[in-house]
Amino acid sequence: MCLGSCATCAVQLCSCVCCKICCKFGSARSTGVKLLYAFLLLLSSILALAMLGTGVQSWLNDTVSSFWFDLSDPLGDGTVEIISDDLVGTLAVIRIMTAVIAFHLLIAPLVLCVQSTQDARAEIHNGMWPVKMIALVGLIVLMFVLPNGLFVALSSTVYRVGGGLYILINLLYYVEFVYEFYERVFAEDGEQKQLWMYLIVLLTVLSYAWVIFVAVAITVWHHEDGSGSAGEGGGCPEGMAGAWVGVLFTLLVSGLSVSGFVRNAKNGPGSTNGIFQSGAVAAYCMYQVLSAVVNHPDANCRPLADAASTRLRFMGCFFVFIAVCFSAVRKASHGGADGAPTTATTGKGEPGEEEELEDDEKEGVRYSYTTFHLVMCLAAMYIAMMLTSWHTMEESATSDNFILDRSMASVWIKIGTSWLCFFLYFLTLILPPMCPDRQFGDPQDTYP
Repeated sequence: MCLGSCATCAVQLCSCVCCKICCKFGSARSTGVKLLYAFLLLLSSILALAMLGTGVQSWLNDTVSSFWFDLSDPLGDGTVEIISDDLVGTLAVIRIMTAVIAFHLLIAPLVLCVQSTQDARAEIHNGMWPVKMIALVGLIVLMFVLPNGLFVALSSTVYRVGGGLYILINLLYYVEFVYEFYERVFAEDGEQKQLWMYLIVLLTVLSYAWVIFVAVAITVWHHEDGSGSAGEGGGCPEGMAGAWVGVLFTLLVSGLSVSGFVRNAKNGPGSTNGIFQSGAVAAYCMYQVLSAVVNHPDANCRPLADAASTRLRFMGCFFVFIAVCFSAVRKASHGGADGAPTTATTGKGEPGEEEELEDDEKEGVRYSYTTFHLVMCLAAMYIAMMLTSWHTMEESATSDNFILDRSMASVWIKIGTSWLCFFLYFLTLILPPMCPDRQFGDPQDTYP
């Protein structure tokens, strides 16, 4: 009883502190709320990543194997099947991220069609943090007692598709950031602008160098057949296709981005297009190709040892967190529902050190709450797949348990998604000049 009370107080204290930090960082309540959801996703991802530690996997195997798996004599010869630590750790990751997905799926329909914070249901999204944190912890505990088959089915189908969709959504955030960063640089004056321009040149060179590096590295690895010595050229044909089609797309979008046909369009980004943006998009797409190769089922095709991918997984979680944060801050930076910038006020209505953040959604919500939670579901699916290296779990031929393996479907999902990213960026370049009667984005004369 006492322990439960202490836990409740601790959750409430943590939620208040986190909410205060997020609200201080954001300029409005709507921003702080989304940042807090981003922090919850990051913390859940770190917890899931911890399940892949060698010591944790071993402890989990000793603790839950008898409950999760059929450890009876499957072959009838007196031997008991040994479950690998990797399989147990992978299932633990899927279970934790499934709890996060269920958390957002439960909230999404409850806040459907909320128009402003005057609607009582808005508090489900914006408040009740102690209750929601306890619910999330409860969902995580619940997932650890459900049967394996549910998580195997979800990770093999739904989560792969959802992860691929989130890669595309991440591209939208990424392209938006690249354009806004470039525009901010042009808003500077004097020596400061010159320094920022040097940074843009450096980033452009690094982006194209990364594209060349990935293409050359995959080509070398293909011809060495993954063994470090010359082979028969059959090491990684999927990687070769992904890399060199990506190079062709890079040349195409780079040429278009500096052409008068694209830059002279007045109904879109127009003259702000250039090789900086196209290079940044190409670097992102080629990263997806390299990620696909790293997770290839054929060991001869993987340039990195499995142990070396832990840092990449943590970086992937962090970048998802940054993407969600950017989405929150970017929306707030464009002002309130009426287009005017929102400011925090004290309880007396005067600018200053606020005790409580101003509610900027009294007249209308700044974003769709339901859509936000659905996007968070996709982000959690992507993290689940990324942390588990897009592994597939299949039923063993000799028992009722499962074996852990890599999937070619995941390789092609990532390569295909990288090509689709190129195609979407290609459309953003050609649609404004091809459809001069339509406005794409903000008019150029309103850019900062």
